[in-house]
Amino acid sequence: MSFKNKAFRFFTVPFYLLVITIILFNRADMAKFLLGGAKEIVRVKLTFFIFKNDVLWLVFLMVIIALSLGNMIEGLIGPTEETKIGELLKEASVKKSDLLCFFLNVFGSNCIEEGARGIFLGWVPRFSLFSGVPQFYCLMLGYNFVWSLAHLNNFEKSNRNVFVVTPHFFIGLFLSFIFVKYGFLVALTSHFLVNVTFFALSLWL
Repeated sequence: MSFKNKAFRFFTVPFYLLVITIILFNRADMAKFLLGGAKEIVRVKLTFFIFKNDVLWLVFLMVIIALSLGNMIEGLIGPTEETKIGELLKEASVKKSDLLCFFLNVFGSNCIEEGARGIFLGWVPRFSLFSGVPQFYCLMLGYNFVWSLAHLNNFEKSNRNVFVVTPHFFIGLFLSFIFVKYGFLVALTSHFLVNVTFFALSLWL
């Protein structure tokens, strides 16, 4: 990677961080969740207005964070594209039926991941041993870390590095917040929307 490209990646980071700061400033509940106030988050019944004004903003924020961290990591260690996923998507995009199967597989994997999130963050904390705030955050961080590492399989062996799944880890934190506040179905929908956005970007860019 040339010095010019590296410089471009680093100079885009402040812009991303500015956007993130502005959005988080207007999302006190998200900031509270990240700073240890998960138990204070009240479950909200989803309406179209809430989905449009809250959830889609969080999806946008997750995409921005992933792009920011991805740019920063690529500036440090070089290209980190999820080559296996990218190759499968490009092959599938040639035929509509294959593309449909590809997205059904993606949706299926999202169901498994969000189902596991529901077990760790929704069911396990019901037991008194895991009902405290520290236990909740241990479960959340441990779950997100393990599932982030699982995404290493999306990369070629030469690109597998714990740093390349940093964006996945942070997206997992936001999906955890969405699960706590809005429930399983909204977390699943948000996860799928984030994936679709990145797949679209990978085909377009």
